[in-house]
Amino acid sequence: MKIRKLIALALIATMAAGLIMGVMANAEDQQADGEGKVEFKVPDNVVIPPYDPENPEEELPEDEGHEVLEPGGPLHLQVIPRFNFGIHDLSSDVGGTYDHIVPHYAHLVMVWDHRHITETGNGTPEGWSVYAQMTSEFEHATLDLELAGAQITFSDARSSGTGGQLGSVAPSILGGAGALEYDEVAGSRLFIGSADEGEGGWNTHIAFGENEEDIQLVIPTGTSAVSGVYTAVVQWTLTSAPKNAGN
Repeated sequence: MKIRKLIALALIATMAAGLIMGVMANAEDQQADGEGKVEFKVPDNVVIPPYDPENPEEELPEDEGHEVLEPGGPLHLQVIPRFNFGIHDLSSDVGGTYDHIVPHYAHLVMVWDHRHITETGNGTPEGWSVYAQMTSEFEHATLDLELAGAQITFSDARSSGTGGQLGSVAPSILGGAGALEYDEVAGSRLFIGSADEGEGGWNTHIAFGENEEDIQLVIPTGTSAVSGVYTAVVQWTLTSAPKNAGN
């Protein structure tokens, strides 16, 4: 009996010692934080060439009705229109209305915007607006002559679309009918269209002038001209916020 009691006491002592050692070990646990890391960056070749609105997977064909600009920053104009009102016979009075020559598809303002994926973005396109302004009269190419008071008028026919990249959304705020006229003092501009918040990311466009009468050159009655080319400067402005944001 004594031997059995001694064995039992020894087992109890051993178990107690194990518990004490376990408590001491837990009291000395050490923790340290490591890390898991991943990085994303904007590719150097993130900007892709302008697309054909009729076939967005194809590049925009060359055409005298538009000008492709050099790539800029995260937000920039890619394509702007070039208006051509044709060649006409001279008369003593060239005043009247002249339809534009419709280019491939239509006249286009194309905008590239990837600000939303840069370090200053939040993943959602911020929107933008486009305006046009005539900053000169129609001036003769070689002589000091001009078609004073000539206007470029626009119908309210506008449309928009995207190149389909990464779920881009077409601009929804489109300008209406209006006119461009050189005004050295007022310098007024015409609203073309705007991408609201969440729209206009990546590659999108605004189109107008699908028909000849949608864009016209209106020269005041009684205007005289000489042989040659008359050209006016049309300035296109891209702002970094939607029109409904107060600009």
